[in-house]
Amino acid sequence: MPHRQSAFLWGARKTGKSTLLRTAFPQSLAYDFLKTDLALSFGARPALLREQLLARPTAELNRPIILDEVQKVPGVLDEVHWLIEHRGLRFILCDTLLGRLVPPYKKRQERQVVSKAPKFYLFDVGVAGALTKRHLAEPRGEQFGRALEHLVFMELAAHASYRELGHDICFWRTKAGAEVDFVLGRGEVAIEVKGTSRVDDRDLRSLALFRETHRPRLAVVVCNETVERVVGGVRILPWRLFFEKLWNGGIMGG
Repeated sequence: MPHRQSAFLWGARKTGKSTLLRTAFPQSLAYDFLKTDLALSFGARPALLREQLLARPTAELNRPIILDEVQKVPGVLDEVHWLIEHRGLRFILCDTLLGRLVPPYKKRQERQVVSKAPKFYLFDVGVAGALTKRHLAEPRGEQFGRALEHLVFMELAAHASYRELGHDICFWRTKAGAEVDFVLGRGEVAIEVKGTSRVDDRDLRSLALFRETHRPRLAVVVCNETVERVVGGVRILPWRLFFEKLWNGGIMGG
């Protein structure tokens, strides 16, 4: 951990977050809010965190303070903020990751663009499939398309995080029903995901409309075709090749 730096550690349940923190910071003070008595006490009175920590020896406060399962007591986050700003303490906040919200993209004052409701993707496409009892007997159809869209989002999010690019991932949808699944950055890249093995003109309409109004540097259809091709300025990519280009820096750099 860099000096005077705090951090979040995100991850699904039972993936080893707590074990990692105990191993990496064995001498740090730790609060495990999975313990119901602790969660109830701090939930009822978040100021307990500040009062208890300010009573500890300075040497203990020089190490990062671990708050495990912090989502169970959101009120303590205000106390954490105060302790960081006024006492220079460092925290590692461990918050079970359930999923991610993808906000709508709206660069200009477009009256016909949906701009309020975000989309939600569960943290893992396999878990989403299990919860919905999704069984993919073959790589085609609506269910395959939904799974592929989810998988593409996970790769986009992982790439942006691991490469520390920091760009936004949004979607674009008009009130008339045109939609582009993912818009990266400030509109540089537009991505539509189709579970089909043959992309036709109908599948390109939303991207064509987005290109007319926003002029992205790259417009891509990620699909189940086997060979890359270009149609009217839109690059059609087999999903495996898309992932390869993504991690090689051919989509968003990094």
